[in-house]
Amino acid sequence: MTPEPEQLFEQNQRLAYSVIWKIAPNFANDEDLKQEALLGLWKACLTWDPKKSQFSTYSVRCIRNQIYMYFRK
Repeated sequence: MTPEPEQLFEQNQRLAYSVIWKIAPNFANDEDLKQEALLGLWKACLTWDPKKSQFSTYSVRCIRNQIYMYFRK
């Protein structure tokens, strides 16, 4: 039984902040960047398939992609 997306989101918010610290430590206090990371986490919560990968592996990739898209803007 897979957890609900809201539950996954609440349990893994710290993961989003840790990805920010790894990718862009100079921008760790930027509120827009935090929101983008949380948006990536939310997208991961909605699209994760437990048969394919672990949630943390999948969500880190989604968060990183969202942050990179934010930097490209």
